[in-house]
Amino acid sequence: MIRRILFYSGLFLISIILQSTIFHYLKIGGVKPDLLLVIVVLSAVLNGRRTGAAVGFAFGLLEDLLVGKYIGLQALTKMLTGYIIGNLERKIFSDNVLVPIVVGGLGTVIHCVLQFAALLCVGAYNLFTPESLFSLTLASSFYNLCVALLIYEPLYRSNTRGFFKAV
Repeated sequence: MIRRILFYSGLFLISIILQSTIFHYLKIGGVKPDLLLVIVVLSAVLNGRRTGAAVGFAFGLLEDLLVGKYIGLQALTKMLTGYIIGNLERKIFSDNVLVPIVVGGLGTVIHCVLQFAALLCVGAYNLFTPESLFSLTLASSFYNLCVALLIYEPLYRSNTRGFFKAV
């Protein structure tokens, strides 16, 4: 348990540093990859809904505290996304190469819809229109599934043969 907390803490630090520095230069059409979301989604599909929800809440809350305008928005949406995607853990074969593609894209769509709904509830409906939601979701999904392809294999190997291998 302590190893997982330390591992995810390190992943959070690396991810937030990359997102706030290097990834600003990787924007395409105003969209940059959300590495924190990708890690939440992949953790959920590999370890289940409890881990997905816990990692989503922790990553989202820390992200809100560091860079958020609405404290709790990312915590709520990333937690729900991790929980929803975590329900797929027993329904898919995690060693399949299509898993990071499908889950990375699906997780981003779920997160964007939840974020839009939450912003609508707090009265920030002027930030997004349905057209911008669709275009941002499509671009973000494509970008995040590309990132998921890159980091899925090390996380999968760590779960099956490495650091988090079940005894």
